[in-house]
Amino acid sequence: MTNYLFDSHYHYISEENSSIQAKNISRLYSAYPNPFNPITTIRFELQEKEKVDIRVYDIKGQLIKTLMSNEMEKGIHSLIWDGTNERNKSVSSGVYLSHLSMGEKVAVKSMMLLK
Repeated sequence: MTNYLFDSHYHYISEENSSIQAKNISRLYSAYPNPFNPITTIRFELQEKEKVDIRVYDIKGQLIKTLMSNEMEKGIHSLIWDGTNERNKSVSSGVYLSHLSMGEKVAVKSMMLLK
């Protein structure tokens, strides 16, 4: 699966096949399992303490759910998305985007929910 890294203005920065490398995001791991039903785990590694925002969007770019908006310590972190929206209602099968932002860096990865 291909990973994409953008700056805060959504200008393309880089592409890799295994992980995203950036100043403050040493790795954004693939969601596991992917495809998934009913939950998937999103893991990322930070090189330093930083405010992290993780959101899930549908393929049209509509916000589905904010998973986290906190300052996080350096290290490896994981969180679970249970396939629900902000109102805790199950979303339909399809491709969703995990969107991780920290300062000027944004990482986006796709994941597929199958029901």
